[in-house]
Amino acid sequence: MSLLQRHVELYEFVRGPKVLRATSGDRDVIWQTQSYAAVPGLSRNRLSQSATNARTDLEITAPRTFALMNWFADGVPGEPIEVRLRRVRVSDGVDRLLWSGLLSASRETATKVELRAQTLTASLAGQGLRRCWQVSCPFTLYGTECGVDRESFRVPGTLSGNSGYVISSAAFAAHPDGWFDGGMVRWNVGTDIEHRWIVSHVGTDLMLLTPASAGVGTVVDAFPGCDHSMTMCDTKFGNAINYGGQHTLPKKDPFDGRATF
Repeated sequence: MSLLQRHVELYEFVRGPKVLRATSGDRDVIWQTQSYAAVPGLSRNRLSQSATNARTDLEITAPRTFALMNWFADGVPGEPIEVRLRRVRVSDGVDRLLWSGLLSASRETATKVELRAQTLTASLAGQGLRRCWQVSCPFTLYGTECGVDRESFRVPGTLSGNSGYVISSAAFAAHPDGWFDGGMVRWNVGTDIEHRWIVSHVGTDLMLLTPASAGVGTVVDAFPGCDHSMTMCDTKFGNAINYGGQHTLPKKDPFDGRATF
């Protein structure tokens, strides 16, 4: 740490087991046995406490060569990236956690990259799915309330083709067309786990919502989707006992002018 500084700020970016450490100081920093690399041009906005979530966002500016951008080389990572900002007092090493949250957006220009991160409170502030009186099931497939065991429906396969939005494997053709509609596919990239949502399935091909960089020969796991109907819940997953909708509701238009009761 530079003796000319009273404080130094340390950034941590965490993606699963991977951690990137950086400092906006003028030289590398060793703190609690961990090394933080000096990044010229690394800066942030002024933090403030506010009842408005947007005002508590952390905005970081860094050069385009910032090592964090290597995590985006193959597209948006499938795992969340945690961001932590600490301020350490140079004289005695006392530290304070200034901010923590999740990376939510990035934008590149000709010379720099602009990152935005949200607090955990802000990331949970959106309106969630309410439990309604409805025919279709509101539960997330493979979730706790759904109860379907994801691993029981995992289909491993080796990619024989990839055009970006469409990946191919003979393993997919072992199931009827549409089996993987609304599901997902995942694969490992080193210690990282990537996943993509499946839009449609025909034969050996899966069309994805966003392109995948997995090359030919990559081993992937595909998981079927659900249309949240009672019929599919029962016949495809054998999970009718946990169905969360009201499939016996009368299919009648309540706004047609006729009395419902």
